[in-house]
Amino acid sequence: MLELQGVKKTYGKGGLEVQALRGIDLQIEEGEFSTVFGPSGSGKTTLLNLIGALDRATEGTVKLNGNSTGEMRKNQLALLRRDNIGFIFQDFNLIPVLTAFENVEFALKIARKNGKTTGEKARKILERVGLGEKLHRRPGELSGGQKQRVAIARALVKEPRLILADEPTANLDSDTSREVLEIMVQMNEELNTTFIFSTHDPRVMEYARRLLEIKDGRITRDEGRV
Repeated sequence: MLELQGVKKTYGKGGLEVQALRGIDLQIEEGEFSTVFGPSGSGKTTLLNLIGALDRATEGTVKLNGNSTGEMRKNQLALLRRDNIGFIFQDFNLIPVLTAFENVEFALKIARKNGKTTGEKARKILERVGLGEKLHRRPGELSGGQKQRVAIARALVKEPRLILADEPTANLDSDTSREVLEIMVQMNEELNTTFIFSTHDPRVMEYARRLLEIKDGRITRDEGRV
């Protein structure tokens, strides 16, 4: 499903260059539930941004479903993200003036899925993550855990093949973290959706079936590959 070969990423120019990734070789199979972990500044978020086609590698190739993202134009990358990838962020990135229902339904509209079932799909996915009674609450009226559930629902509603979660438990307490992680495990098992997390949270690592440790821009440990 996903293949990286010799991937490097450098920011800046001349004497101000910073090597965020120093040569990544990685394969991810469909249905994996994997975690990239390491200290701050190790390259976790940069790696997820390249996998999610939010950025381009300085060197090497990133292939998703056999397509090299480095060879694609901006509009092609936008379509690739829209149709294949869901994103879950640590700060939720919800639209504050929209309700939980509207935030999730909006993701379907962006994907140009505007049929009569759009509202029904949004409602059902929110019910599955335990927010059936909070459909019409705005983000400011929800707890951190509830906001993250909305973010999960928004990522899943398009039924993407791949979901990337960047520090998804960073703003959650221990009990809430376990609740949202168990939701994602359930979705992975039921829908065979591929999940890749970046984290330094041991609670996330407990749930992962594959652990990828990254240090100084290199993968130094790869355990539990499925």
